[in-house]
Amino acid sequence: MTPEDEVLGLLGRLFPSFAKLPPAEVRARADAIGVYAAQTWVAGPEALAARGVPLPPAVHGPLAPVAPRVAAARAGGLTFLAHARRGTGDDARFAQVLSGFARLFAESTRAA
Repeated sequence: MTPEDEVLGLLGRLFPSFAKLPPAEVRARADAIGVYAAQTWVAGPEALAARGVPLPPAVHGPLAPVAPRVAAARAGGLTFLAHARRGTGDDARFAQVLSGFARLFAESTRAA
């Protein structure tokens, strides 16, 4: 199982509605969430925590140079999330981060 597959599995457990979607759609949504995460990464860990994304500085720092490239390419979001997951070192902590980004992503798409 790839790190990306593990993130997809975690998304399926966090969001039961994903279980009803075709695998390609789940992957596309996960990628979109990851691209959104990369776009908002520049805000920094303190600003993200204030918005409900508990991202430790030790996780934020190593991916800070990568985030703008993912955001500019508008691709690679799922891989970006896989790296963030590895950085947290703990699925429970990553689930909080992922839930926070998913919530912000949903809010941004509703506002658009």
